[in-house]
Amino acid sequence: MEKTINIAGHEITVKKQSAPPLSKEETAVMLEAFKAYRGAKDKADRNVIENENWFKGNHWQYIVGSTQDASYRPAGSYLLNGIWNRHADAMDNYPQPLILERESGDRERAQSLSKIVPMVLQKNGFKETYSDVWWYKLKQGSGVYGVFWDNSLENGLGDISIKKIDLLRFYSQPYIDDIQDSKYIFVLSLCDSSEALRRYPNADIKSGEDISLKSYFGTEDLRGRVLIIDCYEKAVNQNGKTVVHLTKIIGEKAVYSSKTDPVLCDSGLYNHGLYPFVVDTLIPVEGSPFGMGMIDVGKNAQAQIDKLEYLIERNALISSRPRFLVKRDGGIDPEKLSDLSVDFIECDRSVDDSSVRPIQAQSLPQSVLTCRDNKISELKEVIGNRDFSQGDTAKGVTAYAAISALQQAGSKLTRDAIDSSYRAYSQVVYMVIELISQFYTEKRSFRITGEDGSVGYITAGCADEFSAAVFDIEVSAYKKNVFDSITHNELIMELFKSGAFNKENCEGAKAALNAMVLDNKQAVIRLLNELKGEN
Repeated sequence: MEKTINIAGHEITVKKQSAPPLSKEETAVMLEAFKAYRGAKDKADRNVIENENWFKGNHWQYIVGSTQDASYRPAGSYLLNGIWNRHADAMDNYPQPLILERESGDRERAQSLSKIVPMVLQKNGFKETYSDVWWYKLKQGSGVYGVFWDNSLENGLGDISIKKIDLLRFYSQPYIDDIQDSKYIFVLSLCDSSEALRRYPNADIKSGEDISLKSYFGTEDLRGRVLIIDCYEKAVNQNGKTVVHLTKIIGEKAVYSSKTDPVLCDSGLYNHGLYPFVVDTLIPVEGSPFGMGMIDVGKNAQAQIDKLEYLIERNALISSRPRFLVKRDGGIDPEKLSDLSVDFIECDRSVDDSSVRPIQAQSLPQSVLTCRDNKISELKEVIGNRDFSQGDTAKGVTAYAAISALQQAGSKLTRDAIDSSYRAYSQVVYMVIELISQFYTEKRSFRITGEDGSVGYITAGCADEFSAAVFDIEVSAYKKNVFDSITHNELIMELFKSGAFNKENCEGAKAALNAMVLDNKQAVIRLLNELKGEN
């Protein structure tokens, strides 16, 4: 007998006998834990919503404490610009994995995985997912990947699916640093009532709109939809191995649980025994698996800038508008005085300076403008978005090497964020390899394009092919950004012009190259050996 279950939004068909339902007592324990997790994360969830409004420029409600004031409020884009630039740097350094063997006998398997894993990621559209998680990470402080097996892909053959998980629908145990230490992991989703009944005929779905869902999903239209809670739980099987189980809850009833599934009750969902989630954090926070983002760091400075901008622009509008004091008995019609289409204005009696007098608003003191500029500089420093990191330089700096040095010095924060993202990427790749080892039971062909543009094919298909081996994962940038490439090329040209590549200077050139941190230097050394006539 086959049964279709849904894991994190993906349908999976398993061959099994009918599984008995999970007890009401166990389900109640899970729901009680969910309420506790949700209550502990309530403040963080509100912060996610607030940060998104800051990102979109709808943040004056947090500055003045109300949305009632409909007057013009300037919303600066310094935070948006900083986040945008950091995201561009991240995509300039999009990662690629290199799988390394720990034993010489596994070298061929490691080389195969180094070609297969990038193709699996490419089929997943992982670059878009990577981009989306980076946006989320920069705004909210953390991005979450979900790495699942989806049996509906590849015409039923099944394949790996990698998704971005919304923090507002993701709950882990409070006061821990690593989600793998959590007792439970909860992921929320919405489903149409009819579809939920098709998947889970034993579900107790109330008719009409479930008002309680509004506390989870706000103003979203919830008519005819139900809340599904995916509860992931770690347990130890009979062999002492840690496994992960999934229980799906609708209302107060468990509609499916791998804990009572005859096929999965001992092995769990995945052989790796980990929650299928990876959290990528920008700035870590003690006692939480989630972190702070650029908006958390910079919104106070942005608020001060916007307040000062409001005063400056309001003063400019008042100062630029001509205004007059007119005596009530001065004999002049104020409406005609304000009508610029009228060339001649009649008056009842002689008019002097006491009848009409212009008034001019005073300009703000220079100290206000200086304070605004200082706050802008402060914000740029805090979020690491200084001018030379965007290509601008100090006056008088024109040499390429000096400009490049300034840009490299100003990108320390970016490099640190990218390094942490590479660590999360390594965990994603590890889970991908584990799923390949577990589920690739049939032959699959992958098209591989070589560095010279040639096209080849590689086949993988036996799960046992990789299951016994242990691999290390090394991550590097798929393509160096343009500044690194120019720096590399400039260095090679300087060596060439200095005569380092002349035949009589080969030994000195090789010694210099060996002391350098330079990409592809072994290829250059090999060419020098050929030039000198060595093997």
